[in-house]
Amino acid sequence: MGHREKNWIDHYQGPNLLFYRRYVDDTFCLFNNETDANLYFNYLNTRHNNIKFTMEKEKDEKLPFLDVLIENSDPKSIHTSVYRKKTFSGLLTNYFSFCSFVYKIGLIRTLVDRIYKINSTWLGFHRDIKKLTFILRNNCYPFNIIEKVTKQYLAKVYTTDLASNQSFQGINDSEPT
Repeated sequence: MGHREKNWIDHYQGPNLLFYRRYVDDTFCLFNNETDANLYFNYLNTRHNNIKFTMEKEKDEKLPFLDVLIENSDPKSIHTSVYRKKTFSGLLTNYFSFCSFVYKIGLIRTLVDRIYKINSTWLGFHRDIKKLTFILRNNCYPFNIIEKVTKQYLAKVYTTDLASNQSFQGINDSEPT
């Protein structure tokens, strides 16, 4: 697919494709307007008889892509946050299940890391942490453990970023906490 994809992009003669990324069989493309997007979409669907693309357009200036919600409401920037499908049940490993405590802590840490890396603002990060806390509490996780793991994660991120003198990955420092 990568070979075909490169060939199709290289030979496309229509309006400029501003941004293009693919993950497995999902692609994310940006165009100047909907007409340009439709032209490219129609072009792709004529390239191979057995490969047909579908297209999702932003609705209310929002577009989900994989597990990221992309918001285009600010003309100066795009904001990202965690996206969960309507069918998401919130069911995770229950705190009282028969598995290692280390696994349960790892689950929290992994989900906090995901939230940190996906969100483009501190406000979005805070909202998604609140949602995660609600989900974990529904799976019987004690609040103090959720809070402790989250604080440990953030402390590690702060010290790592300060030590390397880098800005926070995926976080816009101008947003309020």
